[in-house]
Amino acid sequence: MNAPHRGRRAGLALLLAAALALTGCQNAPRDVSADFDDCLTRHGVVTQDVEATLGSDGTIETLSVVIVSEGDVAYEPALRLACTAEVEENS
Repeated sequence: MNAPHRGRRAGLALLLAAALALTGCQNAPRDVSADFDDCLTRHGVVTQDVEATLGSDGTIETLSVVIVSEGDVAYEPALRLACTAEVEENS
């Protein structure tokens, strides 16, 4: 009588292992810091410590930027929104 129970346990263990593996393989946010920084640089903004990540839905999930100099165009809100849209569109 133990043999059928062993088979079920092995099947449950395999199912659990597969579920855990799939959970662990979720997409981590993609680092798009360089892309965001490049967009700002092209528009004359001098930055430090740009950190941006793209979530699994394709939108900017996190954004942190230290603006050193804005140049001719203000960072908020125009360039932030434009660079956000560019990064999201190209990713």
